[in-house]
Amino acid sequence: MADITLQKVEKAMDYLQSTDESFAQAKASMTAGKERLKTTFAQCYLDATGDNVKERESYALVSKDYRTQLEVYEESILEYEIIRNKRLRAELLIEVWRSINSARSKGVMT
Repeated sequence: MADITLQKVEKAMDYLQSTDESFAQAKASMTAGKERLKTTFAQCYLDATGDNVKERESYALVSKDYRTQLEVYEESILEYEIIRNKRLRAELLIEVWRSINSARSKGVMT
C-alpha cells in the first residue's frame, strides 16, 4: 500500500473542496438530461408516422434528435461518474489515514 501522508490527505481535502460545485453541476446536468431525453422521445413520438404504437416508438427511438439527446445524456453520466469516483477515492484516502492514525495512537500500529 502506498504511504498515506498528511500532505496526500490535505491534497484530497483540497480536491473535495474544489470540486463541490462541479460535482453538483454534473449531477444537475445528468438529472436534467434524463428529463430532456424523455421530452425528446415524446416529441419524436408525436412527429413519427406509423400504423401502431410500436412502429411510432421505433421511429422515435431511432430519430436523429433522440439519438443526439441520448449521446448528450451519456456524456453527462460519464462526467458525473468520473467526478464522483475521484471524490470517493479522495474520501477513502482520508478515511484510511484516519484509521491508521487512530490505530497508531492506540499503539496498534507502529
